[in-house]
Amino acid sequence: MSNLCDEFIYWWDGEYEGNCERPLGHSGDHYDGVSWYDDEHEDMTDNHRKIMDVVYVYKKNHSDELKWSVRSVQKNLEHQNIYVVGDDPKIDGVIWVPHKSTLGKYQDQMAKYRLACDIDGLSDEFVAMNDDFFVMESWNPENYVRGYLGTHIAARKRLDTYTRSLIATNNYLSQSGAQNQYSFELHIPFVFRKGPLRSLIDDTAEKYKNVALQVRSLYGNVFDINASVRPDVKNPENFADYPLLSTNERSFANGEIGRYIREKLA
Repeated sequence: MSNLCDEFIYWWDGEYEGNCERPLGHSGDHYDGVSWYDDEHEDMTDNHRKIMDVVYVYKKNHSDELKWSVRSVQKNLEHQNIYVVGDDPKIDGVIWVPHKSTLGKYQDQMAKYRLACDIDGLSDEFVAMNDDFFVMESWNPENYVRGYLGTHIAARKRLDTYTRSLIATNNYLSQSGAQNQYSFELHIPFVFRKGPLRSLIDDTAEKYKNVALQVRSLYGNVFDINASVRPDVKNPENFADYPLLSTNERSFANGEIGRYIREKLA
């Protein structure tokens, strides 16, 4: 029995491309950046575009970034429900899923995503957001990759918790025999499929309960997802040119980028 997906692939211009060569159970539909197609070559873009739920994993802070991030989703991203998993967001227009943080930052994120996977009625695919992500114009969800994980690690100047987490993720992927080892660690929304995500978190939960892993890079490499290469969008210089943006608490509260975001979303 083949371990490859058996769906046919057609691109937007109608040219037949043959069988999919991605692994069985890979995440996401066959999407070429313009249209979805099924194996009968039916264009699903106009009438059947998937509208996903949005999930924030949230830990209370002193910034009002979350309020404006949610507003950016409401304004620029076609969606179903917006869930906030974690602390009480204290804002309207979202569904709060309580979760008390008792772990380190990255283990806590993993636990919140695992809880999200069991939300009754959550869309099969969902858009993962952080409170410092902003959708600045109409945007169709897709995934992005930074580059090679090893290159990302080598560029880190400090051996801090985040760097250690990247190294642990790289080691896990090497030991698990993942074909690719890319970094999906960007300050940009990410599309998960809840079934594979649930299985991945459950598979790593016991053995890696005391190790911080990066869930995006785990998921993206284990399931070999389609993703476009792009640079990060955290506090860029020419921020007005970016459809997606990210800030930190200081730049959002006092910087030009924060003022720009609030004015554009007001």
